[in-house]
Amino acid sequence: MIRLVIICSMLALLTGCYNPGVQNKYTKEHVIVITDSEFKPQVITINKGDTVTWLNQGANSRTSTSWRSWIDETYTEYNLVGELWDSGDISPGNSFSLVFTDSGEYDYISLPLFHWESFVIGLKGTVKVE
Repeated sequence: MIRLVIICSMLALLTGCYNPGVQNKYTKEHVIVITDSEFKPQVITINKGDTVTWLNQGANSRTSTSWRSWIDETYTEYNLVGELWDSGDISPGNSFSLVFTDSGEYDYISLPLFHWESFVIGLKGTVKVE
């Protein structure tokens, strides 16, 4: 009986110590404010395991949507929108949070984007994860 109590106590302790959904003392939350004209800050550098929260303080609904764009060797342009995340509409006063677990540079946009000649007009930002 004592052995069972010790084993159960150890399991409870171990499972309580590791909860990937809870921030610990080594991770931080970073806030990006969405206005009607920009992300503030537009570029942010964080550590692996940190959380980024997009807070909409504008008058219109916005999104935080991952975006990758590149041109291959045949000069064909590719755009992957929402491949890694898409918050859906974030209405004014609301927010969306995401934990970044892998190093890299993550570009994101707010949909919809508007194309005018060869320029893309819209909110764009980058999260750099070290």
